[in-house]
Amino acid sequence: MSIQAPSLLSLDDIINDIGFGRFQFRIYIFTLLIVVNYITHVVLSGYILPAITNQWNLSLYEQSFLGCLEYFMQVVASFITSHSTPYGRKKPIIISMIIWTGSVFLTCFFNNFYAFCFFRSLTACSSLICNMVSYTLLSEVLPMNNRGKWLGSFEFFVILGHLQLILFMMATFNSLGEGNIQLFIFFLFLSLLFTCVVVVLICDESPRYLSFHNKVQECIALLDKIMQENKKDKEIYMTSEKKENFERWIKLMENEEIKKNNSEKVEFKSIFKGIYKKITITLYFVWFANCLVSAGNDYILPMTLYKVFNSDDHSENVMMMMLCINIITIPFLIPAVWATDMKIFGRKKTLTLSLLLLGISCLFIWMDIFLNIFVWLIAAKYAIAINYMILSIYTNEIYPTKLRSLGYGSSVGLGKIGSIFSPIVSVFLCATNPLLPFGFFSVISIIGGILLVNLKYDTTNEDMDRILKEDVELSLLEIKNPE
Repeated sequence: MSIQAPSLLSLDDIINDIGFGRFQFRIYIFTLLIVVNYITHVVLSGYILPAITNQWNLSLYEQSFLGCLEYFMQVVASFITSHSTPYGRKKPIIISMIIWTGSVFLTCFFNNFYAFCFFRSLTACSSLICNMVSYTLLSEVLPMNNRGKWLGSFEFFVILGHLQLILFMMATFNSLGEGNIQLFIFFLFLSLLFTCVVVVLICDESPRYLSFHNKVQECIALLDKIMQENKKDKEIYMTSEKKENFERWIKLMENEEIKKNNSEKVEFKSIFKGIYKKITITLYFVWFANCLVSAGNDYILPMTLYKVFNSDDHSENVMMMMLCINIITIPFLIPAVWATDMKIFGRKKTLTLSLLLLGISCLFIWMDIFLNIFVWLIAAKYAIAINYMILSIYTNEIYPTKLRSLGYGSSVGLGKIGSIFSPIVSVFLCATNPLLPFGFFSVISIIGGILLVNLKYDTTNEDMDRILKEDVELSLLEIKNPE
């Protein structure tokens, strides 16, 4: 005897029935603003590294220290995020947004390297918390059938984050190695202040969070609000029958062993149990590899180009080159975004191919063979964008709701450990040979792609709580049919 849809109404059923509307678009708008500003601030130090090295006469140790400190604070942020579930989504987003905005504002008033490092560490921590939680919030309110496309579209805004930074640099810097750093950061603060105001005004809570934290009535009220905001026909509003079926689904989840594995105080070992063991280990390495390569590329690329074109006469051309690399990447992201929702490609296959593309691109940059370095820099930039797009979606979807913050947060946290080591490796390898870091990036990317091939699980067009639902139905079947 199987328990099927007529007597149960899952949260995914309701969200899919509601569809994409004004509520989801509102969450999407402030999330994209956060993403644009997050990317701008997370790569800021690498872009201005030549200028601050010249202005403050930084040693190799100090150059690597800045990057390591920022990425260490991102590990701290990942840890905080993984334990933020009891506080919901809205509160952590607003608090971290305010701290982020304030730390950037204070950075404008200090012309000292170590003061700069202190405020940059606050920015790195608060911006990642805000980015991760807002991304999780959006993923939890999007309908299943187009979740991949809407989340995947953020890679376009990742590029816009780089473009915003480069355009502000071109407005305030004389060259890549010389500029008014305080004025530049103040311009970035104004953009961030606008985002902060928008977030405070339009941020809302996640119905999925409410439903799994014994706040079912609040969840139902929020779903009613979403339906009305999306201007849906009255027949799909939350009728008394639908509310009863939805409450039965929540009760079903709570009555089984699911509750033990998804309490507010989730044990860390939960993500290493059963099918999640192989998933977690694989994702940990892929996040580590991708963060190391991405952070290294962002942090060392401006300095690499500055050394390759090692005169101030060419540094304006270098900024234009970085601008072109980001602009040219944009149209190539379109097919990748569509591929993430296609079963023939899906999340895992596309991610595997992009990791291998990144490894091959970095290999050709390092060896300086086969086409121009500029071409392979574009390919590497494209692959990094695809990696982050799919890896974030895949990690959010593969874990159930109450393991999601822990699984996603700990994965990103381990990835950021790779980011911490990346500036040290990149700066000292670049001091030996400007292209040498890319050889290291190549090896670790290819290993990550090979490991991902062996992971059989995909999440393309699947319910976010499908594994939980299957486990519950299976256990009920065993109880009713003990033979």
